[in-house]
Amino acid sequence: YTSGLTTLSFSDLQANEYRLTVLASITDLYSNSLNGGSDYMQTFTVIDTIAPTVASIAPAQSNGTYAPGTSSFQVAFSETVAGADDAANYELRAVGADGLLGTADDVFVTLTATYAGTTAILTFPGLNEGVYRFVVHSTITDLAGNAFDGDANGAAGGDWAQDFVVAAYRTTFTSPNGFAFDPVY
Repeated sequence: YTSGLTTLSFSDLQANEYRLTVLASITDLYSNSLNGGSDYMQTFTVIDTIAPTVASIAPAQSNGTYAPGTSSFQVAFSETVAGADDAANYELRAVGADGLLGTADDVFVTLTATYAGTTAILTFPGLNEGVYRFVVHSTITDLAGNAFDGDANGAAGGDWAQDFVVAAYRTTFTSPNGFAFDPVY
């Protein structure tokens, strides 16, 4: 408190309407009650404008590689989201016969999704050795309706994608997106 001014600070307020009430029982140094003896109330609204992102994936890769048999990913989002429990909002594909990801001959892996808190758990059949792409689609939103920022450019929109190798041996792969992998096992 300084010269009649008090600053209140709040952290981590979710998008919502809030009411601040300062009770009339508060008095100044001379025992004068606040606001003529009446509580002071102020309503304010917090608007969420921040797009959700992928915060982390577990298990973590080891040099761009997962072990054969990997059968689940835990996707941690930066905040509570809607749509994370819908498997259609994710994609897991294996490289096809042409050796390139993102082409018509890629093999899609069937996923199931569950969600709690800020984490989605995706399960799928154990992965065989090969090259894969995992995608979180931009159809996911936060509870305020902000679209997912998958490309992490600070603006809503864009899918999040991760290319990786499933291998139990040392080799070097390069994805069509220019990502180099040098797994060590």
